[in-house]
Amino acid sequence: MLVIQVIQEMVSLALVKTYFFIYFFIFLEEVLTIFFFIDINECTLGTHNCHPQATCTNTIGSYTCACDIGYFGDGFTCGKYIILRRKIH
Repeated sequence: MLVIQVIQEMVSLALVKTYFFIYFFIFLEEVLTIFFFIDINECTLGTHNCHPQATCTNTIGSYTCACDIGYFGDGFTCGKYIILRRKIH
């Protein structure tokens, strides 16, 4: 009878340890996910390299730049469209 009780306690303790480690690793995974995937909004902080005439859009882990209406370029370098009018005689 004593042997059975000892085995039951060992199994019970093993299950407790197993559940503890499962919950610990789930918790650890969530903490690491939060720690490594905190997004820094470069647009809000002003740490982006977008042209002054471009709009910065935050993305996870980065940002994109797009020239404003009336300008052309890749967002990092923007130029203004110039409309040339030619007089016809």
